[in-house]
Amino acid sequence: MVTKGFAFLLKVKPGKEQELEDFLEAAEPLAEAEPETTTWFAYKVDDETYGIFDGFLDDAGRQAHAEGEIATGLLARADELLRETPVLTKVDILASKLAGGSVEKTMGQDQKMVG
Repeated sequence: MVTKGFAFLLKVKPGKEQELEDFLEAAEPLAEAEPETTTWFAYKVDDETYGIFDGFLDDAGRQAHAEGEIATGLLARADELLRETPVLTKVDILASKLAGGSVEKTMGQDQKMVG
């Protein structure tokens, strides 16, 4: 079961919206390549606010993601793309519903998400 997560908002600099969207879209295959990242969402709240939500089975998966290419790439470009340093919030998942059943069940069947 997904029990740990990260949630954070990104305040984009004016004129950098498309570059941030391109970065987030390009990050999807990186998230897919992380075996311990069970869910990953990049989303747009409004014209100046974007966000990322990630889910993990445990703290080890969350820590591996925090040290991975998406986080380091975003931090490397933060001054260029963002108005302020993103605030990364660790969250504990209380309940979840994912397509294709629970992550625990899906991971046990074939070691990858199905949805």
